[in-house]
Amino acid sequence: MRDEVAQQHQIIPLRTRDRTLVIAMANPLDREALRAVEFATGRRVQILVATQTAVRDAVEHAYHLDAALDAYLKGVPEDGDLRVAETDKDASAGGRNLMLETNLAPVVKLFNSIVYDGLRAHASDIHIEAASTGVRVRYRIDGLLEESSLRLPK
Repeated sequence: MRDEVAQQHQIIPLRTRDRTLVIAMANPLDREALRAVEFATGRRVQILVATQTAVRDAVEHAYHLDAALDAYLKGVPEDGDLRVAETDKDASAGGRNLMLETNLAPVVKLFNSIVYDGLRAHASDIHIEAASTGVRVRYRIDGLLEESSLRLPK
């Protein structure tokens, strides 16, 4: 579904089943929104009701995560003192896909920022943990895990 339709009608697509698109929306009686989604996707629509806040947050997360990540990374220098080791160019297909994905500028900048902060703090380990509210980063310093101020959206 195009982000214009999702934003305008505050709808978030959840999954597809056969020729049906399952969506979440706060106002299940909005017939104009349903017609717009059916027209844009060419599928029948099944509605699940969610709070307006939950739908708005999901739309922001799904369609504007790159913008939020770019805003966070503006303070991270393009070229740091880190040297990132290159992976073997003859890696498996999965490795090649991972390499291509990680060559994206925001991902590389985020990685460099996390590693640089760990090195600066003399951390022996870096833990990147998914939590229900987001992703947190912790560093093991002198045997103790200390939480970073860095919080990323889930």
